[in-house]
Amino acid sequence: MRVKKVESHNKSLMKKIEADQTEIDILKVRVAELDEEKARRDEQNKYFEMKNKELEAAKALK
Repeated sequence: MRVKKVESHNKSLMKKIEADQTEIDILKVRVAELDEEKARRDEQNKYFEMKNKELEAAKALK
């Protein structure tokens, strides 16, 4: 009887581990997506900072 109870508990823990691992995998994908988005925005920021400097330099020449 006790063995059956422990085996049942073990099965439920294994299911929980699988569910948690699935959630971890989903979150890893989301983190990767957010890292890509951050890199894209960082590149855009660099571009706009350069454009701003160009405009300020042109304005200073006038």
